[in-house]
Amino acid sequence: MELFCAPFESPIGTFWLLGNQKGLVSLKLSEDPVEMERFPGGRPRLNPSVLSRALEELRDYFRGQRRSFTVPLCPQGTPFQLRVWNFIRTIPWGETRSYKEVAEAIGCPRGARAVGLALKANPLPIFIPCHRILRENGQIGGFSLGLERKRWLLEHEGVRVRWPGRIPRRG
Repeated sequence: MELFCAPFESPIGTFWLLGNQKGLVSLKLSEDPVEMERFPGGRPRLNPSVLSRALEELRDYFRGQRRSFTVPLCPQGTPFQLRVWNFIRTIPWGETRSYKEVAEAIGCPRGARAVGLALKANPLPIFIPCHRILRENGQIGGFSLGLERKRWLLEHEGVRVRWPGRIPRRG
């Protein structure tokens, strides 16, 4: 299936959205805009129906005008990963859950670590809002896009976060 891509400049970095005819496949952070020029087969073209909608929804999200996404998603993953990602999509704007709560909600009460690994493999951060998952003690934990971006996203949604140990300096 043919892939399409489009760049998106956000307050937390440059993203590349990749999609196919069915929906959005991945959201990649890239500080190097030339990176996508090396896409197999040359630079893909924009699919107006999927990527234009995703770009519009992301713009609205970063403006604080959108709290959920409706663009179709087509993430590739294991059945367990898909269960985790589908549950994560139900967590509302401004709310968080712990890894343990997610594991329990999907019927795997001892699977908090496996949930963390599934979130690390999330190909669509923000659209599948894994930034809304915190440690059981309320601390911020890990994030594939980096802790500063996780903190930014949570604060954008009105969530106050606790940093483990010392608070990193901004700037």
